[in-house]
Amino acid sequence: MDNLIAHGLTHKLYDKRKSTAYELERVVRQYLEKGETDKVQEVINELADDFIYSPTKGSNAVFGGLIGLAAVAIALGPKIDIYMESIIMPVLYCFNDSDSKIRYYACESMYNIGKVAKGEVFRFFNLMFDVLCKLFADTEITVKNGAELLDRLVKDIVIQQASTYMSSVENLETFKDKTATSSMQDVPVLSCESSRMQTFSLAKLVPLLSERIYVINPNTRMFLVSWIRLLDSIPDLEFISYLPYLLDGLMNYLSDPNESIRIVTSNCLYDFLREIQRIAKVKYHILQRDEESEPDFFNSMIRRVTSDSEMQEISEYVEGSLKDGSFILEAHIQIDCKKLLEIIVNHLGSSVPLIQEKALKWLYEFIYISPKDALVLISKVLENLLPLMSKGENIRQTAKELSQNLVILVSKVMDIEISELDTSQNDNSLTVDFHTLIEVLQKLLSNDNEETRLCSLEWILLLQRRAGGKLISMHDTIFQTFLLQLSDPSDLVVSRILELLAYIAISHKSENLVPFLKYLLQMFSEDRKFLNSRGNLIIRQLCNHIEGERVYTAFASILEVEENLELASTMVEVLNNNLFTAPELFDLRKKLKQSSLKLQNIFTTLYRAWCHNSIAVFALCLLSQNYEHAANLLSVFAEIEFNVDMLIQLDKLVQLIESPVFTYMRLQLLEPEKYPYLHKALYGILMLLPQSSAFRTLRDRLQCTTVSKSNVLLPNERINRSRRDDPYWSDLLERLRTVQLSHQNNYREPIRATKLALAGALPSIPTATTISTTTSASGITTTASNSKDLIANRFPQAVTMPPGTRKKSK
Repeated sequence: MDNLIAHGLTHKLYDKRKSTAYELERVVRQYLEKGETDKVQEVINELADDFIYSPTKGSNAVFGGLIGLAAVAIALGPKIDIYMESIIMPVLYCFNDSDSKIRYYACESMYNIGKVAKGEVFRFFNLMFDVLCKLFADTEITVKNGAELLDRLVKDIVIQQASTYMSSVENLETFKDKTATSSMQDVPVLSCESSRMQTFSLAKLVPLLSERIYVINPNTRMFLVSWIRLLDSIPDLEFISYLPYLLDGLMNYLSDPNESIRIVTSNCLYDFLREIQRIAKVKYHILQRDEESEPDFFNSMIRRVTSDSEMQEISEYVEGSLKDGSFILEAHIQIDCKKLLEIIVNHLGSSVPLIQEKALKWLYEFIYISPKDALVLISKVLENLLPLMSKGENIRQTAKELSQNLVILVSKVMDIEISELDTSQNDNSLTVDFHTLIEVLQKLLSNDNEETRLCSLEWILLLQRRAGGKLISMHDTIFQTFLLQLSDPSDLVVSRILELLAYIAISHKSENLVPFLKYLLQMFSEDRKFLNSRGNLIIRQLCNHIEGERVYTAFASILEVEENLELASTMVEVLNNNLFTAPELFDLRKKLKQSSLKLQNIFTTLYRAWCHNSIAVFALCLLSQNYEHAANLLSVFAEIEFNVDMLIQLDKLVQLIESPVFTYMRLQLLEPEKYPYLHKALYGILMLLPQSSAFRTLRDRLQCTTVSKSNVLLPNERINRSRRDDPYWSDLLERLRTVQLSHQNNYREPIRATKLALAGALPSIPTATTISTTTSASGITTTASNSKDLIANRFPQAVTMPPGTRKKSK
C-alpha cells in the first residue's frame, strides 16, 4: 500500500481519512482488473496488522484501518467471498475495544461490509450476533445507535437470504466457523438444514441464543426477543422446532420490571402457541383424511378446541396444497412437546402472577395439543398445579378447569388399561406411574390451602375408584396419613378423607371395615380432644358413605369386647347421641322401631355394646319400643351408684324425649292401656332425676297425659311377666348388670388405690410404754404411759402449752 494512502488513513481528520479511503478503493479495483489478487490480500493484511492489531498505533490508525477495510470490501463487490474472513475478523476484534469511538467506527465499517457481502455474513453470523448482543447493552448512545443501524441491515439480509443462500467459497467442508462456545451439545440439526449447514444454520445459532437469553439488561432482552420473532416469521427455517431451548428464558422475561419487555414477550409467546396449535390441527386433519390410520381419542383431543370455521379453513388449505402439489410445511415440523411441557410445568411454581397465568394458558392448550405427553408428566403437573388453588380468582378458576381436563385424560387411560388387560394388548406410550402420582398427592395433603387439599383428595378418590379399590390398601403408609389427616381444621377436608377411608374400608367385601374402625378407636383412645372435636363428624360422615347399620353393628362388635371400659362408655355415649340426632341414621332408627327377627338381631348387637352405658341402653330400649324391658332396667339402676355424668346423660335424655325423634313415643303416652310400661319407665326416670329443670320438664309432660296413678303403677298381678321371665330378655338384663358392675369396680379401683397409697405414706405411732395398769371403778382398764413425751418426740414442731392455759373440756 502506498505510503501516502497509509499516511492519509491515519490522519486525525475524518474527512481526510474518508477521501483516502476512496483512493484506496480505486487502487483495489485496479488490482482486480489486472488480476493481481495477491496484492489485494497484501492490502487487507497490512490494514489488519499495521492499523488494527498493532499495539503501538493510536486510535486514528484504528479508525483508518476500519474505514480502509470497508473501502476494500466495497471495491471487491461480489468477489468479497474469498477475502471475507480476512476483512471481517479485524472489524469484529474492534468491537471489544474500550474506546467507544472505535466501537462506533467498527459498527460503521461492518455496516458497509455487510451491504456488500450480504449472505456471506452468515459464515460469521454467530460472531456478529454475539457482538450485537453486547453493543445493545453499551452505555454509549452513539455506539447503540450504530448497533441499531447494523442490526436492521443484518435482519434484512436474514429475511431475504437466510433460507436460500449458499456460499460459493471453495472447500466449504473444511471451513471452520469460529462460533462462541456453548455447553448445549444436544441441539439437533434438522434435515432441512443439510443444504445450508455452512451458511445460515439455526443449529449453530440456537445454542448461542439459549445462553444469551438469560441476560438481565433490558436493551439486550428487547434485542433478543425481536430476533426470535424475526426468525420465527421465516417459514422455511422451522424455528419453532427450537423453541424448547428458548422457552424458559422467554418465560422469565415476563417478570421484567420494564412493561414494554413484558408486552412484547407476551405477544411473542402468544404467536408461538398459535403456531403450535395450527401445526397440531393440520396434522390432525391429514391423519383424519387418511382412511388407513384413523385418529384415536388422544389425537382427536385437538378437535375439541377447534371451531368449525377454523377446521374448514384448514381443510381448504390442506386440500388446496395437495391439489397443487405444494409442500405442506406444518406436516413435517417436529416439536418436542414433552420438553415444552416440562418447562411450562416448572413455571407454574413461579411467584410472578403473569408467569403463572401464561404457564396455565400454555398447559391448558397442550392438554389438547399433546395429551399423551401431559399424561406422562401428570405427577409433576399436579404437584405444581394444585397449589395454585390459593391464588387469585382467574388463576384459581383456570387451575380448576385444568384439573378437570386432566381427570378426563386419566380416566380414559385407566379405561384403556382395563380394556388392554381383556384384549392382552399393551400401549407403553400410555403408561402412567400411579404410585408416584399418589405420593405426590399425599405430599399435597399437607399444603396450607384448603382448596389444594380438597383437590388432592378428589384426585386420590378418583384414582382409587377407577382402580376398583386396588390402588391403596389399609397396609400402605398413606393410609396412616389419611387417618392423621382426620384432625384437619377444615370440615370439608375431613369429610372428603372419610369418604376415601370409607371406600377403602368397604373394599374387598367389607373385610377392612372392622380393622378400620379399630384404628379410629385407637386414635380416640389416645386423644380424647380429637374424639370430642371430631367424633360426631366422623361417625356421621361414615354413616353417610357406608350404611349406618353396618357402621353401628361393626362398632358394637368391637366395643362389646373392649377392655378399656372408660373408652367404651364414652364411645357408646357418642354413638347413642348420633343415633338419635343424625339425619344419616334415619333408616337405622326406622329399623329399630320395627319388630322382626332380623331387626331384633340388630337390637341385640347394639344392646350388648350399649351395656357400657346404662342411660344409652335405656334410650335404645325407648327408641326400639321395648318399654317393658326399659321398665325392668330400673331394677338395675337401683343397684348401681349414679354419678354426675349419668345425671347429665339423664338430662340429655329428657331433652331428646322432647325432640321430634320421640314424637311417636309422646303420642303413645295417650294410650296407657296399650303401653303401660312406657309410663312406668318414664316415671322411673323421673324418680332418678334431682328436682331440676329436666325433672320439671318430664313431670309436666307426664302430667299432660292425665293418666291415673292406678293405670301406671300396675299391681304385680296385672303385670305380664312374660318378658321378665323370657331367657332372651333375662340374658340381656344380666349382661347390663354384669357390665355395669365392672364399670363400678373400675371406677372405685383408683379411689381404693389412692387410699392405700395415702395410708402407706402416713407415719405410724408406736404404742405407749406401760408404767402401771389399774382398773377403775367402772371396770375399764386404764394405762398410764409417757404418751405425752412420745408425741413431743415424734412431732417436735408441736408447741407445748404452758400450765394453766389448757381449756376446760366440755
